[in-house]
Amino acid sequence: MTTAEVLLPVMKFDRFRIGNVLIAAMFAAVVFDMGGQVGVRDIVLVAGAVFLVLSRRIVVHREMSWMFALFVVYPTFLLLAGILSGADLSVAVSQYRSTVLSFILMVILSDSSYRFLAKSLHYSIGCTALVAIVIAVSLALGMDIFVGLISRFHEGSAGYFGMRNVGEDAIPNIYFKSTLFFVPAAFYFLFRGSHFLYLVCFLGLVAAVSKTGIILVLGGSILYYVFSDEKLSLKLMIGAILAAVVLFLYQSPMMRLFFEIQEGRSATVDARIGHLSSILQLFSDHPIKAIFGFGLGTEFYSEGFGEYVWNIELDHLNCIRKYGLIWSGFFFGTILLTSVRSIKSPLKEVRALGVCLLLAFVVAGTNPVLISPVFSLFLFVPMLANIQSNA
Repeated sequence: MTTAEVLLPVMKFDRFRIGNVLIAAMFAAVVFDMGGQVGVRDIVLVAGAVFLVLSRRIVVHREMSWMFALFVVYPTFLLLAGILSGADLSVAVSQYRSTVLSFILMVILSDSSYRFLAKSLHYSIGCTALVAIVIAVSLALGMDIFVGLISRFHEGSAGYFGMRNVGEDAIPNIYFKSTLFFVPAAFYFLFRGSHFLYLVCFLGLVAAVSKTGIILVLGGSILYYVFSDEKLSLKLMIGAILAAVVLFLYQSPMMRLFFEIQEGRSATVDARIGHLSSILQLFSDHPIKAIFGFGLGTEFYSEGFGEYVWNIELDHLNCIRKYGLIWSGFFFGTILLTSVRSIKSPLKEVRALGVCLLLAFVVAGTNPVLISPVFSLFLFVPMLANIQSNA
């Protein structure tokens, strides 16, 4: 046996081990720096992509041609349409990059195990939630150890980082762009029995002052424990912890934000009502463009903000505005079909991924994060799970 024959299995093992480390790093970078404003995302993605392309085989699944048309071909025409319409070039390119990057991630990850990808994605989200909690606690205690970090994130538009005024009080508000994906991640850990990380994701939503996320996780958790076959002692323990968190929220200044919604005095709700009215009027005035798409980088006047905007917090409708009803129909249909197929799987872990995809689709529509690499991973992982589990 030659030296090369002896070393080849070792080299192959190391190559895949390094590849897995890079995949985990790529997922962490995409979640932590979702918009790429901090600069971490692009550096890690380029390094990881180059290594994976050179060291691993690319598996061409039947779905790849469909996703190429959906994520690359049609958006290319919409990029040109946006430019011809006088759209802001930097915004148009940024929106185009989101779908192209999503497709690239799908291609270079095609030879990976869906189980490893699922863990990498959700643990990356869990770690980001933990960072949010630590920063929020440090701000609440008056510690300035993270001031430099949050200033850089806030100035780079990587989210909202700092203190938020609620009446006469101020509360920490640590909101990463990927924050709403804490919701499906929380249920992923719940399904897996990782209750600590489940609570981390939930408390990450509290640190972000995400009213939608908090309500969804609390409501979903109640339904899960009512209908699940978990031990009664475990149900009581988790119920007691959630009750303690709810009691804390009720007594905190944050509760005023929920009361504002109930009383119809929420600025966020008012803005979304204005967005809805404006975008429906836009579709009515331009029905052909509503079908085929207004183009990437285009803006419209919204009564919600009283100015021209590119994105709104009704992203399902904004997706239709940018990409058109036809494209959005295929995109939404792919999401729902993948989710249904996963939920029907005999494997519990695949069913969990289908539920997480459905939750990600719901929450992503409440902020402009539906067309993003993070959401595309929530779509691709169960898609790959269906392929590999049926092979």
